[in-house]
Amino acid sequence: MDARRFLVAALVTLIALTAGCARGPSGDDLRAAIQANVRSDLSKVDSLASTLGGNSAVHLLRALGSPDPKDVRVEHVTVLEQQRLDDGDYDMRVRYDLVTPNGSDTLTRDLLLEHRDDGHWRAVPHEQSDS
Repeated sequence: MDARRFLVAALVTLIALTAGCARGPSGDDLRAAIQANVRSDLSKVDSLASTLGGNSAVHLLRALGSPDPKDVRVEHVTVLEQQRLDDGDYDMRVRYDLVTPNGSDTLTRDLLLEHRDDGHWRAVPHEQSDS
């Protein structure tokens, strides 16, 4: 009887772990991946401006309303659609608030969420095909 209980407990645990993997990244993982992507994009713009015009070009970006990447936050992430791909990555449509010192905007984006070797997730924007 103890062996049967152990087997049932082991199966329940295995099913729970498998279900957890099938759900994909946690909300915190998803928020962090999106925020990292947004900050990276803003940093690239800053870098290009700095290369072309030095610090004065970056100051001009700030004067025109472009936020400092470190001041941007992603909040209230909602997954609208999600499909797990064969390689373990996820094709998603998400809605979230992009919060800057100047206010916030609600955005809807299509993302490929890639699971990296270090255990973290990386968000890559893409266009979904209408096939």
